[in-house]
Amino acid sequence: RSFQVSSKDALQAGVAVGHCAQHLGRIASFVAVSILQEPTREARAEIIRQFIITSKYLHQLRNFSGMLSILVAGLGSSPIRRLSKTWELVSKEDMDIYHQMEQLLSPKGNYKMYREGVAAAATPAVPFIGLCMKDLTFLSDGNPDYVAGGIMNLQKRKQFYSIYYQMRCFQQHHYNYTALPMIQDFLLNQPNIDDEVLHQISRRVE
Repeated sequence: RSFQVSSKDALQAGVAVGHCAQHLGRIASFVAVSILQEPTREARAEIIRQFIITSKYLHQLRNFSGMLSILVAGLGSSPIRRLSKTWELVSKEDMDIYHQMEQLLSPKGNYKMYREGVAAAATPAVPFIGLCMKDLTFLSDGNPDYVAGGIMNLQKRKQFYSIYYQMRCFQQHHYNYTALPMIQDFLLNQPNIDDEVLHQISRRVE
């Protein structure tokens, strides 16, 4: 029998991944809007600095997903990247921190540095779910369930289990946080602004 999950489990997993992707998109949009709404280069540079500091703390907390949404999808987005006059005002110290974390999340070598960082991370941690799903899809579509002679492809199942086990390990312990509903609601209700709209605003401010 083929290695499959039930349609109900697949649907629930798909919904969860979809919600996660939407949330990351909202955070990235929030980062861009927070910067672009400031009227001066100095104010925009300060907001960038604050997001770099936030990403640094997220790294210490092993929240790789949050780091990616801020650094790559937010600060690394085209509407923000193009603000060269604003970026000139960000201190070298802050830019050094930014580049270090940017290298950690680089897709070079199939995210080699990121994978090494995640593998060495203590728990709890929040990995980038998008890359986990990419790995699972590649493994599922690129490898047969059975090999020559109708023998079950145990290597494929071992690789599936390895990815699953790593994600489960990150959930063995929990962050000891006090929920702040006002902040949660604020972040969860951020609109996901279209990239073209952000580009238009970016061109207006600089």
